[in-house]
Amino acid sequence: MTGVLCSPYFLFRVEPAPIGNKEKVFTLDDYALASRLSYFLWSTMPDEELMSREMRANRLNWISLAGIQSEIRVKVKIRHRHEPAWATLRMSGEDEVTAIFDECQRAITPGQSAVFYDGDDVVGGGWIV
Repeated sequence: MTGVLCSPYFLFRVEPAPIGNKEKVFTLDDYALASRLSYFLWSTMPDEELMSREMRANRLNWISLAGIQSEIRVKVKIRHRHEPAWATLRMSGEDEVTAIFDECQRAITPGQSAVFYDGDDVVGGGWIV
């Protein structure tokens, strides 16, 4: 097992250089390494357990609303590079909302911020719990 995990054929693979990068050797990022380990150990991608349709956020900051009384439809952005996804947002506590996404989202991570949009307008945001 140690030999396989330390092998350069396991840790590195030949790929075309990213645009603008002229280096010949690339290290794997965390996701690529996790994917290889997942295929090696379980013959599947690691994403299955990372997918979720529900998210909770607290420490809310409302921008264009004073708050919400019932459910509203918004797009929710859960990471800097995440494409905002449609969700139904409802209060689930005094200072907490629950978002139910139309489609499963990958790696909803506690501690990161979530931003709620109505078109291009920011409705508000909070911290994922």
